[in-house]
Amino acid sequence: MSKHSADFHAKESAAAFDKETTAIRSFSGKPRPDEGWLKKVRLMLGMTEAQLAARLKTKQPNISTLEKSERDGTLTLKKMDKAAKAIGCKFVYAIVPDDTSASAMIDKRAKWMCKELYEKELRAARFAKQPDYAAKIRRTKQSYLTIREIEILQTFGLLWKDEWVERE
Repeated sequence: MSKHSADFHAKESAAAFDKETTAIRSFSGKPRPDEGWLKKVRLMLGMTEAQLAARLKTKQPNISTLEKSERDGTLTLKKMDKAAKAIGCKFVYAIVPDDTSASAMIDKRAKWMCKELYEKELRAARFAKQPDYAAKIRRTKQSYLTIREIEILQTFGLLWKDEWVERE
């Protein structure tokens, strides 16, 4: 089966991702230097723009443009990788969750979504004037939340299915 079907488990996927990205996540809170990584590392190595230009087989003014593009956030990943290699470095690129682990992010989202779904179903029961059903939902709240959480965490795509929880 594919990752998009019955063998998907959000918590297991998140735990594996967290393990893979531990080092990157600890570094990710550090801001990019004002001058950009290329210029910072080039200067730290004692390399002139002309020397980097020779390594990249380009002209010296292009290095100023390259470094400015990095500072402006317009430098392509391909060019960043090529420049990093030219100064004897490795370009590292990653996307990691803000201020948390992927596991914590998924847990928080699943709990929020379950709460929203519970409240939505309770509102629907009240609207349909089904007091017995609404009372049953309230009595079995914890079971309802647990079952929904399992369903959400084991079905690819449900965790981010916003239309499920949109209010009428």
